[in-house]
Amino acid sequence: MSPATDSLTKGATAIVTGAPLRSEAALGALTICGYAREVTTRFAAREALVMHTKEGVVRWSYATLWDRSV
Repeated sequence: MSPATDSLTKGATAIVTGAPLRSEAALGALTICGYAREVTTRFAAREALVMHTKEGVVRWSYATLWDRSV
């Protein structure tokens, strides 16, 4: 730990307490990647993105969007 970080956390206590997030029912993903994975798992074949280009319209499913982003 750096001296600056150490001085900020030394003796610090949490002012909020509660159950771990993983135990909260229906909380869902807490990161963008986790959210994308969750949505892709549920709606893989559904349309996620529509792009209008000079050549026409490009449509991607959630599965395609996931593959291209990962």
